[in-house]
Amino acid sequence: FSNEHHKDTHVERKPEESSNDRNDRAIRTVAKWYMQHLQASQKPDTYVLLLTNDKDNRDLARADGLEAYSVRDYVKSLSSSATLLDRLAGLDESMEEEMQPDKK
Repeated sequence: FSNEHHKDTHVERKPEESSNDRNDRAIRTVAKWYMQHLQASQKPDTYVLLLTNDKDNRDLARADGLEAYSVRDYVKSLSSSATLLDRLAGLDESMEEEMQPDKK
């Protein structure tokens, strides 16, 4: 899906907004649009799940009514999580904080 060329999902960069923040906002916009699109097309119980290790992006997505989880938290919720967790890179919450780009 090319959200850059769709009138309902195209997102312009705001003044003083970083490229990363604009891209995160675009992803949230298209996720919300896609969920509404699926729900309107005879699937009212359908939801879109946003997986991101960016805590700020998760918080903004949740505030916008989206389901959002870190990859690790999502994998933990699966019935086969014990075997899958070993396959994830050793990323923990403290490393997530370090990975956050400067939001200046």
